[in-house]
Amino acid sequence: MKKLNYLWITLLLVFYGSCKKQNEAIESKTITSTNSNAKIDDEAIYDAMLRTAAIGLLYYQNDVAFRATVNAGVAKQFDGDDNVLMRELGAAYANMPTNFQTSINLHGTGLNCYTDLPHIGEAINGFEYFDDSAYIQIYIPNADIVDLNSTPIICINTDDDEVLPGYYIDASGVLQVIDEVDEEYAETHLVWVVSVNETTGIKFGGEEINFGSYFPAPPTADDMLFRNDYIYFWDKKENWGNGRGEFSYQVTKYLSCSDDPNHHVEFTGINAFRICKNDLNKNFVWEKYFANYEPGFNDVWRGNEFLGIIFYELDKKRTFDIKINFDSPCYGYIITSKQDPYYTARLERTFGSSSSWVTFVLPTQLLGPENRPSNGADFHASSKNY
Repeated sequence: MKKLNYLWITLLLVFYGSCKKQNEAIESKTITSTNSNAKIDDEAIYDAMLRTAAIGLLYYQNDVAFRATVNAGVAKQFDGDDNVLMRELGAAYANMPTNFQTSINLHGTGLNCYTDLPHIGEAINGFEYFDDSAYIQIYIPNADIVDLNSTPIICINTDDDEVLPGYYIDASGVLQVIDEVDEEYAETHLVWVVSVNETTGIKFGGEEINFGSYFPAPPTADDMLFRNDYIYFWDKKENWGNGRGEFSYQVTKYLSCSDDPNHHVEFTGINAFRICKNDLNKNFVWEKYFANYEPGFNDVWRGNEFLGIIFYELDKKRTFDIKINFDSPCYGYIITSKQDPYYTARLERTFGSSSSWVTFVLPTQLLGPENRPSNGADFHASSKNY
């Protein structure tokens, strides 16, 4: 049995501002405010909706029954995290819009909240955001250790920052602001983080496979199978105020730009799975084929093909869009992620003749904590000839 030889060439890709909006890639639509008829773009609406929901919630901070409803909703973990959608609470409290309006009129001065009932209703039940819908949630960090029956500090999380502003009403009915609520504070205090849910509206765990018009001939002994076996995470790339990280991927197998543009196989995993702090620093099993040959998956990795890989943590806010090109301008993708991707590369290979699985690690061999790069994970993969 000959030894399988392969050459991996990883090209550094150009990131156009990891945390900046790509104006050339995003055309922001406009929505008219019912307050002033002024045109406000999607990002301003996004932030205003969160402020509206957070200041409105101050009405209920000392309502024991409401807090119990929040706790019951969080305990359901409808998407695997300690959160509850605002629309679920709105369904249980018919007067929530008018009560929110009362709170906003009392405490929202200067905070750029919506004051009209139509917009307040959208903050509760969902609002339009670019070509998608956004749903606001209450997320409780450390829900398993903090006192869920205490008075919550209500934080506004617009940008997944490490430090968030917190609000509460004191015994005299005066709005108080805590400028720096951080992860350590949330470990000993009940915090309600008001943010946009990053999974609702997306087919959780779904996968879209687009074979285009190209279907390969039956494989030969020189064609390669390729799979990921497990991942070793040391960073979930999601700050404490957003909970679990949404691991997602784009994997594209293609010829060069000068070749048949229909030869293009794309694997898209939006919210492939979610990871929490307990998933870090251990082997996270994820056996995923990106080149195989079996019924329903008739594609292998051939010698003249490239494999473009993006593994990243998905965010919702479009200001975090990053444009990545494998072979500009043919194969470019826009991902929404505040952090740099876990792994981004264009791979090419040469053939060997081994029929046994050969394992390797992307992007580097596993390093000790003191030497690990900032990418956040090692991907342990395998390949073999068909």
